[in-house]
Amino acid sequence: MTGTGASAAAAQQVVRQVSTMAADVLAERRDELAAPDATRIRLQVVTPPTAALPLLGSPLRAAAAAGAPACPGEPRCGLRC
Repeated sequence: MTGTGASAAAAQQVVRQVSTMAADVLAERRDELAAPDATRIRLQVVTPPTAALPLLGSPLRAAAAAGAPACPGEPRCGLRC
C-alpha cells in the first residue's frame, strides 16, 4: 500500500487509515456473509512501514501540474470521479 500526503507524517497517516478502513470493510463483509472461520480472509502486515520519500517525476503529479484530470474515465483507478 502506498500513500501520499503533504508531508511524510501525513503520507504515513494515510496508509494507516486506509489499512484500518480496509480491515473494517473486510470484517463487515465476512460478517454479512456469515463466512466460516476457515474461509475468512485476514489482513496481515508483512513489512513494517518505510520512511516516506518525496514524489519526483510521478505521472500523477505531471498530470496535475498540467491541469489534466488524474483519471480520464479509467474505470479501474478506484476513484469515484
